[in-house]
Parts: sequence; structure tokens; C-alpha cells
Amino acid sequence: VQESDEVNWTTQITPPQLEDFDDFVSGLSPAVELDSTSTELQLFEHFCSKDLLQNIANCTNNYHQHFLRHTDLRVYSRLQQWQDVTFNDIYILIALTMLFTRNKRISIAEHWSTDPLLHSAVFHNTMSRNRYCTILSMLSFHEVSITGSVVVELLKDYFFCNRELYVDNWYTSPRLFKYLKEKGTYACGTVKSNRKLMPKFKKLKRGEVEAYMSPPLLALKWQDKKPVLMLSTKHDDKILPSDSVDYSTGLPKMKPHCVIEYNKNMGTVDTADMMTSTLGCIIKSKKWYKKLGFHVIDMFLLNAFYLFRMLNVNRKFSLADFQLNVIRQIINTYKYSNLALPSTSRGVLDPHRFLHNDALQHFPVRIPTGKSQRCKVCAAKNKRSDTRFMCQKCNVYLCINPCSVEYHSSLKQ
Repeated sequence: VQESDEVNWTTQITPPQLEDFDDFVSGLSPAVELDSTSTELQLFEHFCSKDLLQNIANCTNNYHQHFLRHTDLRVYSRLQQWQDVTFNDIYILIALTMLFTRNKRISIAEHWSTDPLLHSAVFHNTMSRNRYCTILSMLSFHEVSITGSVVVELLKDYFFCNRELYVDNWYTSPRLFKYLKEKGTYACGTVKSNRKLMPKFKKLKRGEVEAYMSPPLLALKWQDKKPVLMLSTKHDDKILPSDSVDYSTGLPKMKPHCVIEYNKNMGTVDTADMMTSTLGCIIKSKKWYKKLGFHVIDMFLLNAFYLFRMLNVNRKFSLADFQLNVIRQIINTYKYSNLALPSTSRGVLDPHRFLHNDALQHFPVRIPTGKSQRCKVCAAKNKRSDTRFMCQKCNVYLCINPCSVEYHSSLKQ
């Protein structure tokens, strides 16, 4: 629909002529080689493919290079020891992030804690804490192509089947719904009153309805506690009894047909959110695309679970059990043997494991002048801390613990 198109609304409402749903592209395609013998990981990889993860790995590596070009890294920064990310690394990162939800901690670092009360061997044996945190900090999806016309792009393979689409007011517009109807797809959703081409509605009393039609569009306003504005290409202005009860009369509450069907079908989204609410990937990030990326991973898992139930009708299996099996199979399949080294927190570093042949030359000595100086490591952290000690060989002022160990270990990593 072009910008210049006009919509001529009328109060004369006629029922739309609905076509039967054509299911020739519904269900599992014969080209998909999945059956009841397929593993949970194979079902998950049907949605979360290796090509997608390799693309994410490439984006992450590119972002790291961009970051290095525009950032002056500190000498002890973990990013100084960066190794390019592969899709194996991304898979392991996804598996461990999923596992966070089953092992609640107050911070990411606690999952790698050596404290007996917190220790969980699977994290230590799968990927080091530093490796996980550096990949997560550089994780990027910027170059993964995302079209602006989200709805049209997602539906393009399902046009001309007479499907029904239910959306909220973020997407709903007369132009989009008219375009979808031309592509053999019905649509219904709440709509903002200030959308272009929408009719002007009057102020209504509670329970009243006002409707306009411009075939194939129906625009309807229903006054509940708050005004509800609907746009649809498959409904008329019919009022029907709903499942909710009017407690003043004890009778079913009367609602427009489009409102009843919208609530019924949008409830599926609420069910999906409820199922993933306790098992979804938990990542606190200021970058919105990371939150969105892990939410998409949650949707991959949920769709794989539905596919599992479709292929295994007689097996009783919860989403939680399915998730654990996916995590287990990812770790067993994609873990590198050299990733099984546990990391140690900075506060308890053993200095001897970082020292080399000239270790004896790096012992701290008192500053000859006797005047305190600012510690180099603390200064790099924007932390004010004075010290009376220095490394005579490096000619650097350092706190004895832990800054001296941190500084010299960074020179050899």
C-alpha cells in the first residue's frame, strides 16, 4: 500500500467473506529429516543452526577487532589474551547461560567459585570464567541481517494460505492489514488511535461500541474500563458473550467478536512467556540486542520442545527436562578438551604460578624516598590507593597484594 492510498470509512458494516485455511505448508515438511529418534540437540539445531552461530561468531570477532582499534586496553585486560571465537564457543556459551537458570547465583563469577558452598564442577570443566566473560562482553549480532518490515519478512513463506495473524498495537496499521489481505492473510489486532488512515471515534460510555468499515478493514472502538481500539480483516461488529462474567448480573460479559478472538489467540504468547519465564537465559546487560538475542535462543528452545512433543506423542517430558538434555548434549558435543581449566579469582592468585626465570628480580622493595606513591594498577582502575612499595626492576609503584601479582602476571599472559 502506497503512502498516497486513502481509506474511505463507512458506518455500514458487512460481514467479510472468509476463505478456508489452506494447510498445504503447515506441519513438519517432508524435507526435514527429523523423527522420533532425533536427539534433543538435533531438534534444537533445526532452529539454532551452525550457520547462524558461525555468523554470530564472525560478528563477535569483528566487533573485538573494532573495539581494539578504538580502545586503549589496560596491560592486564583479559582482552589482551583474546582468541578468535568459533561456533563451538558460541554453543558452549549458550549452554552455560541456559544452565545459569538452574544454578542461581548473585553474579556470573560465582558460577566458577571455588567456595565449597558454591562450587559447581560443570562450569570449571567446560569453559574458563575469563573465556566466558570475554566472549560475553564482545558478543555481537550487528551484522546479522534484520529487515525493517518485520511482519512481512516473517510471513513471506506463508502467504496465500488464509492464515490468521494476531498482533499488538506496535505493528497494527491499516496499510499493513490491507497489504496482508492482498497476500491471502487475515489480521486482527489492537491499534493506536493516532495511526494514519484510522477513522475518528466518538467518546463512548462503558459497554458501547462504534465501528467503521472500509473493505476489507474493520475499525472498532469498544469502551471497557478503558477504550479498546481494534482493527481486523476477518471480523464484523458482532457482539458475543465472553468467558468472563459480569459480577453485577452473574451473566457472561458481552464483548465484540474481534476482542474475544484477539484475547484467545494472544493468550498463546502469554503461555510461551510463562513457560520460558523460569527457564529463560538470564543475562543482565545494558545492550538491548544481547537481551533480545538470548530471548530468541529461548524461543528456539521452546519451538524445539514443541517439535519434540509432536514427534514423541506418547513420551511425557517437561520443558525443564528437555532443556537439561539440550545443555548436556551441547557440552558433550562441542566442548574443547583444553577448556577444562578452572579459573581462579584475583583475590587468591598464587603468585608462583605466574613467575618465570627472573622472578627473583621482581620482588617488591620499599620506595627509597620513603614517600607514598600512587599504585599503577589501582590508578588504571580509577581507584585512589597509595603504596610505599615498588618493583625495582620495572620501576613501577605497586601495592604488594594483589596489585604486584596482577601487574607481573599480565606481562606474561
